[in-house]
Amino acid sequence: MAFVTSAHVHALAEAEFSDLPVLAVDLDGEIEVFPQSTAVERGARVLTDAAALLDYSGGELDDTLAAQFARELNEEHGLTEGGDAEEFDNPDGYVAAVAIASDVVAGDHCDVSIIERQVIGYDVEDGEDGEETPVYGLGDRVVGYWETTIPVDADDADTRAIAAAEQLLEAAGWEVVGAWEYAANAVYALVARA
Repeated sequence: MAFVTSAHVHALAEAEFSDLPVLAVDLDGEIEVFPQSTAVERGARVLTDAAALLDYSGGELDDTLAAQFARELNEEHGLTEGGDAEEFDNPDGYVAAVAIASDVVAGDHCDVSIIERQVIGYDVEDGEDGEETPVYGLGDRVVGYWETTIPVDADDADTRAIAAAEQLLEAAGWEVVGAWEYAANAVYALVARA
């Protein structure tokens, strides 16, 4: 992954080295937390350090602030999933997917992804005067990912995860532009750049 996520920001905040912890792009293109001297020796490109994060967060780092800090670093350094400057110009739009079931999350907490939407077919019956209406599905390209602090096994995980996702999306420069639709293991809504 060649873009900063809130998980990277949290890892930087929690890092304890004898030298100043830094967040850097390593030679293999991966984002890593290193002691500053190690990053310099390896030839890694330093993006920020723990002192800058502490100044930014005031010592109170939550998921929303971590996502916002990650977004600002990505914008400042032109980082994206592919490593190039990101353009969000998918003509079919984007969908936020909030995972709310243990079988679809990577850890123990609900997470949110922004996925490109794509046309998977056309429906002639629903169109006026025989016009074809596009039928949309999720594409393969994920353009954003954040883990919330909402446990997936909480009684009200879906409601709390949606609220947390909306905060994370806003901090990352996205806005929800459609109604949330429930599925068996996730909740979906159309999103756009704010």
